[in-house]
Amino acid sequence: MNDTAAIATRKHKPLAIFFAAYLAGVWAYPPLGWMIPACMAGGMVLASLHGRRLWCARYCPRGNFLSFFGLYISFKNPPPRFMSAPAFRWGLAAALMGLAASRTVMLWPDYLAVARFFAIMLSVTPAAAALLAAFYAPRTWCGVCPVGTIADAGRRR
Repeated sequence: MNDTAAIATRKHKPLAIFFAAYLAGVWAYPPLGWMIPACMAGGMVLASLHGRRLWCARYCPRGNFLSFFGLYISFKNPPPRFMSAPAFRWGLAAALMGLAASRTVMLWPDYLAVARFFAIMLSVTPAAAALLAAFYAPRTWCGVCPVGTIADAGRRR
């Protein structure tokens, strides 16, 4: 492992381990699922106020998870060009946020069912992100992340 990878490993390891533990914990104790929308909202607010790079590079648990584990699984290929297109990024953001909003409304007032839905969403999106990390660069997901996409729009105002 080169020096850059060693530094990245030390820097991202704590939040990567936290993310993996949280992912397991949300299945053991479903009410933890309510932390997911809070984390997303916090990320959007912080990123729109202080810049996306601050949230995404330092604090995003999923991004740190991808940085840490992506070093070991990635082919480090460039992602397809369509993934950086605004239409794709906003389409993905609308689909995932629309899914989250509609399921929350459908499952309400059963707060445990809503929390379980967020646990499922938290399990599916990292699986997709890990596949992208394996075939492309470790943080390919970060380029299309709905939180970052929405935060970018807030930052441009």
